[in-house]
Amino acid sequence: MEEKLETVWAAESADDTGCFALEIVAHEPALILAVQGELDIGSVAECRARIQATLAVAAHCRIIVDLSQCTYVDSLGLGVFLSLMKAAEQGDGQVVFACPAPQIRRLLELTHLARIMTIADTQEQAQALVAAAAERSGEG
Repeated sequence: MEEKLETVWAAESADDTGCFALEIVAHEPALILAVQGELDIGSVAECRARIQATLAVAAHCRIIVDLSQCTYVDSLGLGVFLSLMKAAEQGDGQVVFACPAPQIRRLLELTHLARIMTIADTQEQAQALVAAAAERSGEG
């Protein structure tokens, strides 16, 4: 059973050409962060704050970042991904990036971040990776 931890929120980007939304849902054994729209200079501060606030009260170290509806990520957005990975690693957890659109996957490859990220082509694959890791660590 999914427990919503955070309601959907939206913020206009700095140049008013797009918008961004983030939905955070508990789906054992992970948190799912569904990113929608453009993760850029106009949305990154609020996104980072929402994620940090959620992680501070959640007992989850396993995170699935659903990128299926993400259309753009700038360098600050990539920084959010790296910070999220670092926080999860410090908590002996993991982050799986699921369903990136072709342009997002290409960005991750060009920046060589795909080499250090766990990327799943489907939500089911992401869930299986998280469940297997939880099982190995005795959580599942």
